[in-house]
This record gives sequence, C-alpha cells and structure tokens, in this order.
Amino acid sequence: MPFWQGWSDPYTEPKRPFRFVVPMPVFVPYPSDLRKISEIIGDDVTRVINPTYNAAYPGDAFGWPEFFAVSCTKPGFKTDVYKSDNVLDGFPKIFHGQKTIWNFDPVTVELIDTYDQDLAATLTAYLLGGAGVKPTHDHGSQVARIEGQLIPFSNCMTGESRFEIIELLEHTANPTRPLEKKFKARKYILHNPYISEVDFGTFSNNDDDFTKVKITLMYDSYDYEFIHHRGGSLSSLRDRVQLRREALRIRNERNLQKYEQPPLEEERPRREGEVPSVAELLNEL
Repeated sequence: MPFWQGWSDPYTEPKRPFRFVVPMPVFVPYPSDLRKISEIIGDDVTRVINPTYNAAYPGDAFGWPEFFAVSCTKPGFKTDVYKSDNVLDGFPKIFHGQKTIWNFDPVTVELIDTYDQDLAATLTAYLLGGAGVKPTHDHGSQVARIEGQLIPFSNCMTGESRFEIIELLEHTANPTRPLEKKFKARKYILHNPYISEVDFGTFSNNDDDFTKVKITLMYDSYDYEFIHHRGGSLSSLRDRVQLRREALRIRNERNLQKYEQPPLEEERPRREGEVPSVAELLNEL
C-alpha cells in the first residue's frame, strides 16, 4: 500500500510531473497577409499582440493558449558557500549572515508544434522584432544584421514581464465539475524572463514523431503562487480539519496493523478423551 493509503485522504494527493500546462503566445498572420515574418513584424515586436497583424490574438479578455507541453524543467537555485578564516576558533567556518549571490537555473520548455498554433512563426517574430536581427541580404548590397539585443518573453496577458508554469490537480479534484481536467492548483512565476536558446528540432525521414520546439529561458528570480487548495472549496475549515484528523487516524491504524502480532489463543482445559496435539505434548516434556 503506498504512503497515501489508496487516496483515502483527499488532502494527501502526491504531485505528478505530467499534470501541468504552459501558456504560450501564438503569432499567425491573416490569410490575406501571407508574407515573410520579417516583412510583417518589421522592428515592432508589439505586433505579436496586435490583432491587426496577429490572427491568433485571443483578446485582452482571454489568455494565450495553454499547451500541454511535452516537458518543462522547474526553477532551481544555487549559490557558493565559502568557509572563512576563523581566528578565534582556529578553523575555517561558515558565518551566520554571510553575504552571497544566488543563481537561478534556466527553464527549458518543450512543446509540440502545430500548423494552427505555429510556434516557429511566433518565435521567429520575437527574434526579428524583439532582438532586432535582420535576415535581409539583397544581391550583396545589404549585409544581414545578426547583432541584436535580448528578447523579453512573457506569456502573461497583463503586460507584466513574467512567464507562468501552471500545475494541475487530478481531474476528480472537484466533484462538482468532474469533467474539468485542467484544474489549476499552483503556479511558478519567472520574473523578468528572456530567451536564451531556441531549438526547432531536425527534419528527418527516419522519424515519424511530432515536431517539437524547445525554448530555454533565463530570468532574475521566481515566485510560487497558490491558486487552489486540494478540496479547499468543498467544505468549511472546521470540516476539513476534522476530515484530515480522521484520515491520519485511519492511516496510523493501518500502519500499526502491519507490525502487530496476531493474538495468542487462550489455553482451555482438555476435554475427557480428547487427543493432545503435538505442540501440547512437546510443551509437557
């Protein structure tokens, strides 16, 4: 039996790595404007969120499409811990309150590309409009410009410079809406994210898998947001506390039963004419 006792406790649902979605901006030109991305975007990356140029813009009242991404690394952080000379004690030690610089691990998102929500077009638009890179090269008279600037990348419709990764509860988390599979629970928020690498994959006649796109983001820091508690909207605080205590009691009883010995049979007097068992004969020796 696993540690969550077969889901008997609705507040001890383990997180699963496949329950997540990633909102992503999408840029698709109108059928009447089928040109090169460089000709549509120019130097203005805001055209990605301009309904005049972007046929896929969902509008301010809606959010970007939430992709069931193939994979997405989570934020991580690390720093260097140094031991300083300690004259009083005679050995190097780590001092309380010692200053340091924290570094955050890059986040890589891998998504399946489609023709309706073309990530290759979207990321190319960010490169040409956001970074200022120009691919034009007309008969040697104009050299392509590859120098540019960092590309800010946000999947938030409010205009804030942040990138959100959303964790989901399992689809039966809310019994009143059992068919709502995308039940949002937590959210990683990357602050001030920038694109550091894009990989469109490889064309190959030996592979019939889906085309995937990888995006690597660098950022300044991250935050973690609670969206919904497991079962939090289903009962009052008092009822949730009582249910939690009852679940813990049942779990502890089950764990104790694994180590309890079966009770010994009580000795009873032998009836007249009853043949003693082998164990009884051995005990009488």
